[in-house]
Amino acid sequence: MLLLPVDRNVDWRNPPIVTLCLVLVNVLVFVFWQGGDDQRLDQAMRFYFESGLAAQELPVYLATHGQAADGSSVTIEDRARSPDELELAFIALLDSEFQNDLAAGEVVSPDDPEYADWRRNRDRLEAMLAEVVILQYAFRTSAPTPVTAFSHAFLHGGWGHLLGNMFFLIAVGALVERTLGRIVYLAAYLLGGLCAVGFYFLVTEQGEILVGASGAIAGLMGLYTVRYWMRPVRFFYFVFVYFDYVRLPALALLPLWIGNELLQLWLDPDSQVAYTAHLGGLLGGMLIGFGLRWLPDRAADELDRAAIHAQVQQDLEEVAAWCRRLEYDKARTRLEALHRLEPENIEVLALLRQTLRTAPASDAYHRVSETMLLHPGSDLRARTLVHEAFDDYLTNAKPKPRIGSRLGCRLAVRFVREGKLDSAELLARSLMQHPRACAELEFVLDKLIADALRDGNAKRLARLRQWRSRLQDAGQER
Repeated sequence: MLLLPVDRNVDWRNPPIVTLCLVLVNVLVFVFWQGGDDQRLDQAMRFYFESGLAAQELPVYLATHGQAADGSSVTIEDRARSPDELELAFIALLDSEFQNDLAAGEVVSPDDPEYADWRRNRDRLEAMLAEVVILQYAFRTSAPTPVTAFSHAFLHGGWGHLLGNMFFLIAVGALVERTLGRIVYLAAYLLGGLCAVGFYFLVTEQGEILVGASGAIAGLMGLYTVRYWMRPVRFFYFVFVYFDYVRLPALALLPLWIGNELLQLWLDPDSQVAYTAHLGGLLGGMLIGFGLRWLPDRAADELDRAAIHAQVQQDLEEVAAWCRRLEYDKARTRLEALHRLEPENIEVLALLRQTLRTAPASDAYHRVSETMLLHPGSDLRARTLVHEAFDDYLTNAKPKPRIGSRLGCRLAVRFVREGKLDSAELLARSLMQHPRACAELEFVLDKLIADALRDGNAKRLARLRQWRSRLQDAGQER
């Protein structure tokens, strides 16, 4: 089961710098520091068997630490190195208690005739293992250290492990970083990783190792639910073959995430996925979130706007269907409410204006038309809707369009800049009746004159130059 918040995209005007740096560090560590680990570990394990160390050590390990994973006795004489033997050898090499016994001479005694050869081979093996980054810096429950409590979160077992974790880090980290701020966010990320590894250490048997950023990321997930609290957020879910998007309070994700980890742990208790670390991260992140409730929410306004916008967009689909069925009275009531929620939504204004076209003499029609014509949107969709509204308003308004000097001046400047010169010229003609009322009229006329020069339209050019001259005369009279 997959549950992932997708409430908003990354704002690249204010990018999640710390999250991106964490991703970069993880990738660089995996590519350059861990690069070659597989080959180095394979060489060390091959040497372990071929040198005879396995034949000397593993029987003792079996005798003192139980049986193989399948409950049967494992023999070391078969040099083919079965998967069980490889697993046993790896477990023995990670068992700090057994390794301490070896170092103390309790497994191979200094009095043993083979001790010198064993010691020489042992020193070589330990030198080879020291070159394997993941063995030196993974968190080991049998030998925990402060260094590995942090370093494990920057190591990964393969490309799939790395890419999966980085995907979740970007998805959740960008949301949390924006609301906390960079310094607090980084501290919360590292502390969440410590919570994950601490819980893992408490509930996991000795001899296990932990690598990966998933525990720290789970900490961010737990923090996210508390930080966003009861705000409705949109998230994607995938269960078996079914997937969809749904909007729920952020806090509702916490029991769902915890329940998913418990379910996975119950279904596959021997999995190599560290579900207990995920649980520790989620619970630790939750506590961190409560501890940071006093911190101002830097993204609160943006998140509230995003939630409102999502609700408006959802309602617009239903209202648009009403408009297509000409149920204008019903649609108008809803659209007026949506306009109060999101005054700058030009799609709402366009539909609201459509419902009022049947009453072109009404104050509401003129008021909404003016609001739409003054809309500041500069994207293609907004420009198109404003241009269409202007053309329609000139034709449809009763008894006539209410375009005063203020509105006409703003529209003329806008249309000149957007290349809608015919409309700009029409407005300029009207503005020439009171030329002093529009401070930007000179700019508009200069642009129109330049266009007439390019077209070679002498009659139009003469008319525009005459307007320009009248404007100058009006200015001298001030």
